[in-house]
Amino acid sequence: MIRAQRDKIVFRFAIVAVLAILVTGCGAPALAREATATADATATQEKPNVIFVLTDDQPYYSLARMPNVQRLLVDEGKTFTETFASYPLCCPGRATLMRGENAHNHGVLANNPPLGGYPRFREQGHLQDNLATRLDSAGYRTALIGKWLNYYETRRVPPGFDRWVVQSGEHRQMRYNEEGTIREYEGDHMDTMFSNKAQDWLGYASGLKQPIFLWAGFYAPHSSGFDAKYGDRYQGVDAPDRPDIPYAGDEAERNGAEEYRRQLRDLATVDDFVGRAVTILEKRGELDNTYFVFYTDSGAHPVGYHGLDKGKQTPYSRDTEFPLVIRGPDVAAGAESEALASSNDVMPTLLEMAGAPAPDYADGRLLQPLFGGDTPPVWRTGLMSEKHDGWKALREDGLKYVEYANGKTVLYRLSEDPFELNNVADEAPPKELARLDTLKDCQAQDCRAAED
Repeated sequence: MIRAQRDKIVFRFAIVAVLAILVTGCGAPALAREATATADATATQEKPNVIFVLTDDQPYYSLARMPNVQRLLVDEGKTFTETFASYPLCCPGRATLMRGENAHNHGVLANNPPLGGYPRFREQGHLQDNLATRLDSAGYRTALIGKWLNYYETRRVPPGFDRWVVQSGEHRQMRYNEEGTIREYEGDHMDTMFSNKAQDWLGYASGLKQPIFLWAGFYAPHSSGFDAKYGDRYQGVDAPDRPDIPYAGDEAERNGAEEYRRQLRDLATVDDFVGRAVTILEKRGELDNTYFVFYTDSGAHPVGYHGLDKGKQTPYSRDTEFPLVIRGPDVAAGAESEALASSNDVMPTLLEMAGAPAPDYADGRLLQPLFGGDTPPVWRTGLMSEKHDGWKALREDGLKYVEYANGKTVLYRLSEDPFELNNVADEAPPKELARLDTLKDCQAQDCRAAED
């Protein structure tokens, strides 16, 4: 794209300007003098900027340990506490964020080929129509920096993006694609590099008279380590004590706490990025015209959770639930919503922020009616999560009903059993059985109708 070529030229000069904006710190970073090279580029465009921050396999209870996210996004925005991943696995979940569809519709059903990964996303024709291409058509300058889809191993830069710095290869491979060139990363923590490049681009692009969209994707807390500078943080913090994690002995409990502290140190890179991104936009005079959207691709559970090995892809709350946080011009500050929300809703909601219409094929719905203080009188009362050839789950207020591929059924009364320990499947109401049967293969408007 023409803009991408122009960006490569101008971007080099913008990096110096961005370095003058920030001084690294643990909380919200201190401010340095604005670089004179970009001091005049402060005009605010009519359309808002959109910053989408995505983590990888983040447990929902870790959100409270991210001070910048809490202070700058949660306290200044709205938290959708009842948000559920429609497919709790990396690549299918990220394909949903790009397309606004259930996995049974977009067809990316695994992390790896032939049913998953970037090759499957490409084969399904989704490179030509997705969140990025629609934002690009709406006049946005777009960037994706960080982790994207599994098994992305080509030099090809997908259409719709003007800035492209994305991990290449499978998980934890230390390579990345920068504008079509494959580079080897020689540092210790790729998220630090992605954070720095995202800050550089944000500082440059926010000085232009054009709305911007940034997808900042992080490995945290799914990576195996953390940036060494955060090694002294979270000393003595223990993993949450919950009855659905029956740790077997002191060693297992100690390992669970150590892994939780590692996750928090890993997430510190993301938390600091949020603080610095807010500072950049505030100095540009763009903060009040910017949406921040914070989410994860799926949850994950530790060893011992419901007697399972460490992993995800279950219908349990640790794998499917994570609060969606949105800050923006018309979003109530410091508010919470218990209305049911889905990862399917993210794509159409982001497009609506940009004034771009959601596609007819989207299964999700706009969250804008919930941005104010009250839940609208008509809103969904149920939604579905799924795993290909594994299970289908219906989530309603106070209820979760699951049908497994092997014929097993599970019903949890969540108001009485929040940790999902007591299966009362013999009490499953016929209405829920019929509703899940409709949602299993629904498409677009039929999905929304079945949810209402």
